[in-house]
Amino acid sequence: MDGMCGLDAWITGGRYSSSAIRVTCPECEHETPVFTETEYGQTTWTPEECEKCHREFSGDEQQEHDTPDDYEPDDWPEPPDEWGI
Repeated sequence: MDGMCGLDAWITGGRYSSSAIRVTCPECEHETPVFTETEYGQTTWTPEECEKCHREFSGDEQQEHDTPDDYEPDDWPEPPDEWGI
C-alpha cells in the first residue's frame, strides 16, 4: 500500500493538498470543522454544509486553518474513505 501512496504523490506532484479548517457559518455563526482537499485546482470540503443549520457552504465563509492544538480529535468528522486515513 505504501507504494501506491508514493505513486499518488508523484502523479499529483504538487497539485494536491489537504488541510483542516474551521468554517464560520454566516447564517447561524456556528463553527464547523471541515477537511479540505484540493486537486488540480478544484477544492472540496467535507462536510459541505454547516453542521448546525445545514446551510451549504459557498467557499466565501470566514475560515481559519487549524493546528492540532486548536481542537480535540473527537470534534472532527471522519475523513472521506478515499483519503485512506
